[in-house]
Amino acid sequence: PYVPDFVLPLKIAVEVDGYTHFYAFSQRLTAKSELKRRILRALGWGVVSLPHFHWLELGHQEKLVFLIEQIEEVSQSSLSVVQRTPLEGFSPPLHRSFDRRPKGKL
Repeated sequence: PYVPDFVLPLKIAVEVDGYTHFYAFSQRLTAKSELKRRILRALGWGVVSLPHFHWLELGHQEKLVFLIEQIEEVSQSSLSVVQRTPLEGFSPPLHRSFDRRPKGKL
């Protein structure tokens, strides 16, 4: 099964597209990444894509603006509407754990 990188209210999936999502030396999505998007869209999800080659060129403020614009475009709503909408159908935790310490050690 395909799992979005991040899920927002209003059935918005955010895909962080690193280099493995693209064919070598290109900006063309792999067949696997394309299929994932088609399946998500067929299930009624909007997909926000953050391609590495564009994202890495942006400064901090530009990244925020780009992300907000993409979310608003996909949701066809303002960011404030997306923020106020409850996220339904998901149980916490909604984020991946990035703690890489071995279990049982501090």
